[in-house]
Formats: sequence, structure tokens, C-alpha cells
Amino acid sequence: TFWSEEQQILDSPEPGIFDIDMVERDELNTTGNIISTTYLEVKFNGSIENEKSERVSMLWDIDGTYEFIEQPPDPAAIPRTCYVSDPGKTNDINLLLSRNIEGSRISGYKVYEDVANWRFWSGYYYTIVQYTLGDHAAQYWNEVKSGNEREGTIFDVPPGRATTNMIAIDDSGAEVLGFFYAAQVDTFRRFVTNDEAGNPFHRCFFEQLDLCSNCLMIFNSTYDKPKYWQ
Repeated sequence: TFWSEEQQILDSPEPGIFDIDMVERDELNTTGNIISTTYLEVKFNGSIENEKSERVSMLWDIDGTYEFIEQPPDPAAIPRTCYVSDPGKTNDINLLLSRNIEGSRISGYKVYEDVANWRFWSGYYYTIVQYTLGDHAAQYWNEVKSGNEREGTIFDVPPGRATTNMIAIDDSGAEVLGFFYAAQVDTFRRFVTNDEAGNPFHRCFFEQLDLCSNCLMIFNSTYDKPKYWQ
């Protein structure tokens, strides 16, 4: 049996705005050549104070859905449209710590990063789930984030265990991992146009694949258009 102190749900600030910035970076490919790769950065602009003047931190979960229109080689074939669920980066912890921010508002805070490729040819929707956190929960997620992003060698001192607010009350002496908290949850959607993504080509522009004639071959694809798609 485990126990945790009572947690308060903090109200969210007024809804923020998520902008898309496109950046080019020179990188080494698998053959050792330098290539230019286009990335999209999702950036948050908004308040970190709610109507009660409470400063809050924020945690975001991000995934996406893109539209894929078939490009069959047969000119008589009628192209069908699929909508493909695109999981986000599951190991990324997208966190904003309010204690690191001066003032009550922030602009251009990078929340997420993605490669701008053929997925953005016809249209792409990011689904952004925002959790409003208090100081202790934010500190826990910051420690987890630091552990995930740790760099170095096998000879470095390993990261310590993340903070927990739970204890065993059954005299078992069991070690506890994790953190109990409550958060207000808000969901936002951000549509990214082909132009915002740097006008990437269709996946079938360079090579004819089976999925160009049958988009259901793409993992997590469906003909059903999401209700939020405009």
C-alpha cells in the first residue's frame, strides 16, 4: 500500500498560440556526406500565469495525423485518400518550467521538433495535449527529462533516481518509483501547410511504391477522415 499527499489541480492559463518555424541544418548522412535537412519547430507563445495569478509549468504530449493521396501509375485509376496516425517521439519530454521564465509570458519557446518530409505534402495536423503542472510535479518531470537526455560515457556517475512523493505504508520498505499528481488537460490542434513545411515532394514523386496505389499499406492508415480535419 502506498500513500501520497493530496494534490491540487491548477487552472490553465488562457490558451496559447503554437507557431511553426522552419530551419535548415547541415548534417552527416550514413555515407559521411554533408546534407541539408529541413526541420520544423513547434513553438509556444502565451502566458504561464492563470487567472488566479498562479504561475504554472506545462508538459506537452504531441503526435500527428497526415493526409496521403494516392499517386497510382495508371492514369485511369481514381486516387484515394488516407489519413495516417503519426506517433510522436515517445522518449521526448516536452516541458516548460515556469521557474526558469522571467515575467508572466513567453514567446518562441520550442516545444517539439520534426523532420519536414513527404508527410507534409498534402497537410499535417499536430495534436498537442497540454498538462498544467505545479512546482513539485514539474520538478519530477524535469529530473526524468534530465535522465533521458544525459550524455557522457559509461564511466560517468549515473543519474540519481527521480523525486517521488509516494511512500510505502505497509512496512514493506519497498522502494517507490514515480510521482502522483493531478493536472488540468487541454488539447490543441495545429494544421501545417505544405508551404510552411518548405514545399516537400510527395513520397511517390521519386519512386513508384505499392503504397502509391494502395495507401492502406501505410501503417496506421485509414480512409476515415478525422472529424477535426478541415
